[in-house]
Amino acid sequence: MSTKFGTAGNDFIDFIGQGNSNDTGYGLGGNDTILGWNGDDKLYGGAGNDLIKGENGNDKLYGGTGNDTIHGGNGNDYIDGWTGNDKLYGEAGNDTILGYDGNDHIDGGAGNDTLYGEKGDDYLDGWTGDDTMYGGAGKDTMLGYDGADKLYGGEGDDSLYGEKGNDVLKGEGGNDHLSGGDGYDQLYGGDGNDTLSGGGSFDDLYGGKGVDTMTGGQGADWFKFETGDTGDVYAGKADTITDFNGAEGDKIMLKGNYSYAGDTATPGEGQYSIWQKGGDFVVTYNSTTDAGYHDIVVKGGDPHGDVSFY
Repeated sequence: MSTKFGTAGNDFIDFIGQGNSNDTGYGLGGNDTILGWNGDDKLYGGAGNDLIKGENGNDKLYGGTGNDTIHGGNGNDYIDGWTGNDKLYGEAGNDTILGYDGNDHIDGGAGNDTLYGEKGDDYLDGWTGDDTMYGGAGKDTMLGYDGADKLYGGEGDDSLYGEKGNDVLKGEGGNDHLSGGDGYDQLYGGDGNDTLSGGGSFDDLYGGKGVDTMTGGQGADWFKFETGDTGDVYAGKADTITDFNGAEGDKIMLKGNYSYAGDTATPGEGQYSIWQKGGDFVVTYNSTTDAGYHDIVVKGGDPHGDVSFY
């Protein structure tokens, strides 16, 4: 085991040749380069724009203040960029990476990684493996890429892309863009006026509160609505399905149970209806638990026979 300290200047701290010992390095001030080696190392950049590489082992790497670049290397690493606009790379292993403050670029690399953007407008890429990502505050861009990933946008207007695999995407707060990509994806818009796109295969789309636009894409897609998820079409509060196709197995799923009221725009309490406004179909449901009508604008195919309950 070895401990090395830098200075207030720009230092090069190297643990190569230390064998499998668990080493500790402190950059302190300046723009430092700190290299671990074998063993479970703890490396602290401190102030300045630092370059830190954990290399082998399960390392704990801390950027400190400044715009830092950190590479975990092999092993299950813990990386914390702290303040500044940091570039953080987990590389091999099941890594945990925190951007904290600033507009950070975070790449999980291979393995099942957990990524936290936290404050700032962050870019998170899980890469391969079954990754879990939290955008936090700010306008974040999140890519699951390969594997069965879980993406949580947090506050702000976020863009979430599941890409390959069976993914779960949750926009949460803000006006979010969610794109499932390939695989069976579950998309939850959350609060705000969200845009959801299922992509290839069959997907489940939940717009959530706000005025949402949903595109199922290929396959049998289920569009799910709870009581307060959509509002009056005449007040501009209705959600829209852009590509409904019953022949592909698309379904509109309403939470609860409703009887069919025909083609009226004003179904009674506990009823739903299907009618037309212009060239579009409209599904309207009237819950017994609140006041007002809940409309869904349906573009594409006729939804008659394709409304179900859950």
